[in-house]
Amino acid sequence: MKQVLATYPSQRKLPRALSDFRVTRMWGVLEPEQKDNLPVWRVPTLLAKMAIVPHHYRDWPNVTEWLEEAFKRADGADLERELDDAPDPARVRLAYLADHANFKHLAQELMKKARPKGLVYLGRGRARSRFAREYNLIDSLLVPSVKS
Repeated sequence: MKQVLATYPSQRKLPRALSDFRVTRMWGVLEPEQKDNLPVWRVPTLLAKMAIVPHHYRDWPNVTEWLEEAFKRADGADLERELDDAPDPARVRLAYLADHANFKHLAQELMKKARPKGLVYLGRGRARSRFAREYNLIDSLLVPSVKS
């Protein structure tokens, strides 16, 4: 899992030495943690941001490799704090991701507070997608690719 360096929104240019990091100017509710004296998102922040603004996350094809481990490292209360002001579709997306990572109980807890209106989308594409009835969600990001 690549670290996400959380920079201040006002900081525009970063040193070349930081090129191995994903850089974001979005902050979470939780304060970033320090890795090698650099501010990086906490795991609950990353998971919540993936659900809040999925189009900002770029490595969806590899997410299933580490998603379960990420949910193991994420405290449910911290996820709730990150979702506090998020729109309801984000809560549904995060519940779906938790379920996908074999955290069904957490998914159910997240869904108890969800009140989305209509379908929820994870991804923008519609050609290759699947419908997750339990979440009323159309997923076009975690759908396995079809081999010809």
